[in-house]
Amino acid sequence: VRLDDALADWRAEFVSRLSQAGIEGSWSLPEEELGQTLAARAFVQATRILREAVNNIITPSGATLCTVSTEVDDGSLLLVLRDDGRGIAPPDEERLDRGHGLMTMKQRARQLKGQCLVESGPGLGTVVRLTIPLDRPDEPD
Repeated sequence: VRLDDALADWRAEFVSRLSQAGIEGSWSLPEEELGQTLAARAFVQATRILREAVNNIITPSGATLCTVSTEVDDGSLLLVLRDDGRGIAPPDEERLDRGHGLMTMKQRARQLKGQCLVESGPGLGTVVRLTIPLDRPDEPD
């Protein structure tokens, strides 16, 4: 999957879902065209991670604003989601890690040899940092 196409698909779904929930969402895309690709499996897993993150923003967070920044660096894609919600209290985070939420997001990222970090605190909102390795372009012979 072309990275440009993946980012456009994710952005459209993200903005639409948040808008339907009455939450302002903005997603910044890199200005330059990206030539990298994602393996089909990486695209599917990253889509699932982003959907879970959006579910968490819509349902329990109480957020009114969420922003996503994207960066491509050193063969990896970095997506950073920030919301202004009430944050995750430590007991809630432990409960979520035992269920599907955060733990599943982190497991999916690890399966891709990537990483999903969640930073949060009561009243501080939540930041999700998703790093996914990109396919390397074929090297010339």
